[in-house]
This record gives sequence, C-alpha cells and structure tokens, in this order.
Amino acid sequence: MKKISFLLVIMLLMGRVFAVNSFGFEFPEGRGQVSPEILQLVQAVNADSIMSYIQVLQDFETRYYLAPNRLEIATWLKDQFIRFGITDTEFQIFEHPQGGTQYNVIATLPGLESEDEYIYIGAHYDSTLESPIPSMTLAPGADDDASGCAAILEIARIMMLAGFQPRCNIRFVAFAMEETGLHGSNHCSYHLRENGTRLRAYINLDMIAFMVSEEDDWQIRLHPYTGSEQQHQFAWEQMILYSDLTPVEGVQDTTRGDSYCFWIRGFPTIYLQEPFLNQHMHTPEDTIDKLNPQFCAQMVKAIMATLAGYSLMPAMPREMKVLDGGNGHELVVQWASSNDASITQYKACYSNADGSISGEEIVAGFSHTISDLVQDEEYTVRLYSMDAEGKLSFWVQDSGIPRVIPQVPLNLCETPIRDAIQISWDANIEWDLAGYILYKSNSDTQLGTPVTTLPITDTSFTDTDVNSQDGFYYYTLQAIDKDGNTSELTDSVSSRPLTLDRGILIVDETKHSYGAGTYNIPNDLVDAFYEGLLEGFTVDQFDCEEQDELLRLADIGVYSSILWHGNDMAEMDYIARVKPAIKEYLAAGGKILFSVMGINRSMGVDDFAAQCLGIQQALSPSLAHLKYANSVFEGMIDLQVDPQKIDSSQGGHLRQITAIHPTDNAQILYVADSDFEDEHYFGVLNGSPVGLRNFYEAGEAITLSFPLYYMYQDQAKDFVQHVFRNLFLEDTASDDPYHTPPARLAIGANHPNPFLHSTRFAVITKDEHLPISVGVYNLRGQRVRALAQDAAPRTVSEMSWDGKDEKGMRLASGIYMLRLVQGNRSVARKVVLMH
Repeated sequence: MKKISFLLVIMLLMGRVFAVNSFGFEFPEGRGQVSPEILQLVQAVNADSIMSYIQVLQDFETRYYLAPNRLEIATWLKDQFIRFGITDTEFQIFEHPQGGTQYNVIATLPGLESEDEYIYIGAHYDSTLESPIPSMTLAPGADDDASGCAAILEIARIMMLAGFQPRCNIRFVAFAMEETGLHGSNHCSYHLRENGTRLRAYINLDMIAFMVSEEDDWQIRLHPYTGSEQQHQFAWEQMILYSDLTPVEGVQDTTRGDSYCFWIRGFPTIYLQEPFLNQHMHTPEDTIDKLNPQFCAQMVKAIMATLAGYSLMPAMPREMKVLDGGNGHELVVQWASSNDASITQYKACYSNADGSISGEEIVAGFSHTISDLVQDEEYTVRLYSMDAEGKLSFWVQDSGIPRVIPQVPLNLCETPIRDAIQISWDANIEWDLAGYILYKSNSDTQLGTPVTTLPITDTSFTDTDVNSQDGFYYYTLQAIDKDGNTSELTDSVSSRPLTLDRGILIVDETKHSYGAGTYNIPNDLVDAFYEGLLEGFTVDQFDCEEQDELLRLADIGVYSSILWHGNDMAEMDYIARVKPAIKEYLAAGGKILFSVMGINRSMGVDDFAAQCLGIQQALSPSLAHLKYANSVFEGMIDLQVDPQKIDSSQGGHLRQITAIHPTDNAQILYVADSDFEDEHYFGVLNGSPVGLRNFYEAGEAITLSFPLYYMYQDQAKDFVQHVFRNLFLEDTASDDPYHTPPARLAIGANHPNPFLHSTRFAVITKDEHLPISVGVYNLRGQRVRALAQDAAPRTVSEMSWDGKDEKGMRLASGIYMLRLVQGNRSVARKVVLMH
C-alpha cells in the first residue's frame, strides 16, 4: 500500500506532487495532488485520542434510546465541541411517541466564503442489544457507533486546533435513535429540506474501528448512492491520497444507515464503514478491547481528508440551464452566482452522445454561447466553478438540442384554485422564444380556442372564466418563437375549479372481490350500502378501482363533502398515494369522513396524518378484536359490528383494526371495545381511540379506523346522517328544481394572524337573502363567542374579533376556528391567538 512518507512531505514543500498509488487508479484532470493543508490535518489524527472518546461513551454502560441517561450523554458530546472552541453548538430536540424527548447534538464550524452552504458529517450515539430489556442497563456499542462519534470529535478537535478555515460551513452531528428506525437523522434531514438548506454533501460514519486482518489488507467500504457519484468518486480519491486503506465498493443505495434519510430527500450522500461485519454488533461484547486503534486512526484520516477536501472546493454553479439558440447550431448556457467570493471563472465542457464533437472553454460571467454544433443533435454540458488556483468545484450538468423549431413544452400541469384553474408548465429552452399559445375546450376531442390574443410570456396562466357546472375543461399548449415557428401541441390536461358547491362525493377505494371471507365484498353491495347511508342527499360516486389515474384535486374540488370508504385488506395505501390532493382539499374548506381499513398505511415520515387527520400515532395489534365503537362525543351514536356481515368464526368481531391516537388538536369520537377482558390478547384494543375529528385550516376530517360497512346499517346510517347534516352542514336534496346553492361562501384571510389584541377578516357571500351567523369556536367544537347571529348579509362584510369570549374575558392562547353559517352551508378558517 501507498504510504505518505517523510520524503513526500519534503517534496510537497518544493511544489505540487502527484500521488502515486499501487493499483493503477487514474485521477481526473486537476486532481490527484496532495494538499499541504489537508496533509497537516491528516497527520494530526491520534489513535489514543480517538480511543479515549470511545471509552467515555462505553463507560455510560448503555446509550439505549429509552435509558434515562440520554440527556447526560448528549450534554457530554455537546461539551466536547464547546471545549474544542466551537461555540455554535446546540441540541436539536424532537419528541417520539415511544421514546420521549430525544436530542441530536449539532456543532457548526463556520465557512469563510460560502456562508449559505453546508457539509454535514454525522454518526449516531445511541446503542442497543438484540433484546430491548437488557439494553436499558447494558449496551456498550463501542464500534456501533461510539467509533463514528469519536471520529467526529477527533476531526473537530484537530480542525479547531489547526485553525482550519473551510470555505463552506461544516456541521458535526451526533444523532439520537438510529437503532430504532433512523429517527434522529430523519428529523434533521426533514427540516433541512423544509428550510431549503443547501448541502454540499452529507458524510455518514457508522462502525469504523473493527478490523482483524493484517495491515496490508486493510480496507474502507464506501456505500454508493445514486446521484452522488461525484462525491463518492472524490472520497475514493482522497482515501488513496491520504490513508493506508484500500477503498472498496459497498451496498448500492443502502437503507441501513442515517445516510438513507439524507439521500431520499435529495442530498448528495456518502457512507463510510469498516469492510467486514463486526460479529459483536448489538451484543454486550461490542467493547473497546475488540477494536483496532491503528485501523480506526486510518479510517479517521480518510474521513478527515474527504471532509476537508469537500470544504475547500469552490461552490458549484447554481441555477444552470442550457437554452436552444434557435438557429440550429448554438446553445446558450446560463447560471447564477454561487455567493462564493473565491470563484474567479467557470469551466464549460460539452460533448455529443458519441463524443465525436466535444470541447471545453474557460469563461467569465454567468452566460456562455457554444457554437458550431449540429442541428437536432443532443449535447451534454458540464459546468464547473474555478478559483484563482484553478481548483474546480463539483460539476452541474444539463443538456440541450440546437433546433430551428421550438420544442414541445414539458410538464403541462393543472391546479384547481378557488373559483379558477391555474395552468403551468416548464419554461422552454429556446433563446429566441416569443411565448406560448394555450388552448381551452369543453371537449377532449376538440382543440378549442386560445385563451389570450397574444402569446403568453410567463410559464403559467390563471383561468377565471370557469364554473363547476360545465364539467371538465381541457387545455393544450404549444410554444412559438420570434420568427413565428410553432412547436407541436402538448397532450391535453383536464381540470375543474375549486368551488366546493356540488354537494357530496362518495369515494370507494375498496378492492372488490367475489371470493369467500369477511373482506371480499361484491361492488354492488358496497355501493348500495353507502348510498343508503346518505339517503336524502344528492351524491356522486368515484370508484378508485375503475379509474386509470389516481384521484386528483380536480376530481374532488367541486364537492363540499366526501364520504371515503375502504372495506378490504388489499392495497390499503390509496390515501397515502393521494395525500397532496386531500391536503389541498381540506385546506380549502372541504370536509371528509374516512371509514377505512389500514389507516396506518397512510402514516409516514411526513406530517400528513398529524396535520390533516389529527393522528399522532397508529398502532395495529395483530390479535386485537373490535365488536363495539363506543361514542365519547356528544351527538354520536354507539356502533356495533353486524355479525351477518363477517365470517362466523370471528365471533361477531372485526380483526386487524388500528388504534389511532390523537394529536393535541384532535377530538376523540369513538373508542374500541370487545367481548374480551382488557388483559386478554384479543382485548388489547379496548378503550383505544378508533374515531377522531380534526380541523385542518378551513376544512375538517373525521376518521374511523374501521369500515362502517361491517356495522349495523341503521346505526351507521344514523351516524352518517348526523355527521353530514349537523357537522358538515350539508343540504338534503331539494324538491325545488330551480334551487341552486349560493355561488360562494367564504371567510377571507384574517390579519394579523397570529394576533395579540384584535384580528380583522372579510365575510363573503353571494346570497343576499339568507341571514348569516359568524362565531368563534375552540377545537372541541364549543362556541366561545358569537360575532353575528342571523344578521342580514352583504356581498362582502368586514368583521373583527378581539380575542375575548361572550363575557368579555380574554381567552387563552391557542388555535380557534372562525365559522360562517348561511342556511345549511358553512365555511371555517383557523386563527391563532397568542399572548
């Protein structure tokens, strides 16, 4: 293996030296040179220092996520970073339903140039055994993963001691709760994505100190991630240059590490690990005496070199795009500033598919024209940032085709909005683009007419000349250039406005079957049952199994309420697949009653279940039985399983029902019960919530984790009638053929929100005959203040609320609902009162 020798150090002082390696690795142009600055950091790595950190972490005896010492461990880690001189050190706190309060530890070394860009390097500090009970008292976890945490501490110590100045920010992170499902890294990476944080790379360290082979056979394993090939390649090079380890490929896109959470959210990711499985992992034998200090030091050197090398690069170019010059032989490359003062110029490289035409140019500014290209042939362009020393960033890449005729616009999309439809598309890449022609039709077989006289120069258009009675509208788009050349037409998209004025929609997600068994139900029986529950109402049906495409907001946005049912045990994830449509529908003021099996399948790493359904946690005990859904909410009728609808072997009970535990804002409507004692394994669901009511923005959702189909029909009908009449405030079918509901009923956005003393809002109605009532309600559905009672309506009225109840007393801080009622229709809006 290659060694960094004393002779090499002397040669470095005389000028740049290309590293030599024993296995013929070919470095890319401009790389393969040992940096004195990085070499200084690497040579400072100390095996005894690393082992001392591992010893302290092992001496906690356990770092299990439920153990009471977890704050003590996190505080020790935080104190080490502070002792090194990193003052920007904090806990990132998150709550877990089973694990309580958990603490990620984050320390930030600020960058010199790219202040809005970060590199994260992380390891987890929790430990475990195969069985949870002994883990509470003994889980040493020396290799898994005290070794990774020790590496992070050693790297931070050396960088601070050397006065190292990275160009971008470096964040050292010790994660909690990796062993039970990557919870710490999931929380961290989720908020990075939500906040739009720029990440140059995430480096994951997990088990880096176990090695039994001879030194000449020492290896380091790099797990590759799709889309992070550049970062992987660079790490491979740094390990050859600065360590005595041979890099080897690991598992592609592995899910078994904190790196997975960063990768699935689109961040460049690498994962470094010892090459062979430590047989002591998750046992009491994972102790420091089983580790190889010198091998671990070499691992830390490789990691140090990778991290430092990443941090000394110039920032990548931003917002790169390749535009068609419009003349058949030119492409125009454009990009934006990277907020990195060290960048002096850029390097643009281009090539066609077979490499017969290629070139590279050094350019200044933020635009470059590539000429003398072949018409209608695709070219790939890579763009690098460069500093004054000629050091290159990672590249960004795009492609383009020089054409004369504009290309067909891409990604034509429709979005229903209140009383309108927004059509959007990707920008075309022609330099001489004049705009777009958008056609609209009431038929999917006709092109229709342009919606504007002149070409649209933006990449979106809001169509307000729509209503919910016309059915679907169909839109088609083409591009036009300054010479009048037009592209081919796009495929059409269909949509309807968001009006919430067409009554009730029944959504059937049941996978219908005619086989034997409780959950195999003929389609006609299901349809008739749920239509019968809504007797007296005008309803439409949407059968998910009969549709080729997933349900969209355009399919449901004209309806004021939805009854959504799923009655089988097959493919119970339809809700999860259409979360965005449901979320937008509820936010606009829609109301949904869910009655489904397997609601836990709609949970996930995002906040949909908590925000929209009010479900904090879903548990599905495999042996649990349910016979009764007992009401705990005023006005709700008790429900009982109809034994005629289930297999006789089940004793009148449903199985595999999910307990849905509420968030603080949700209300419990029903709890489960059975004929079994609470202590019996069939009775474990007794007393658990199986029905919730939750308000989300202007809408609300009622969720039952059992299908109403299996309950007595008269009870189910009484419940559904109560929900849609008294809670959702739906009209029954009118005998008057000329009766039409009001075209719009709305509460405008209140200002300020949140508010301290008073907030103002507009009440909008287009029915000037029916009186209106406006009230303020708490999240339990109790009215706390009447702002208007049977008042004469106007088209637009401005109102205010001072945060007080009927007696003039200031209400507590929290979320309240403004509710406007006119006739049998209502809308609501969430307001936040803060003291």
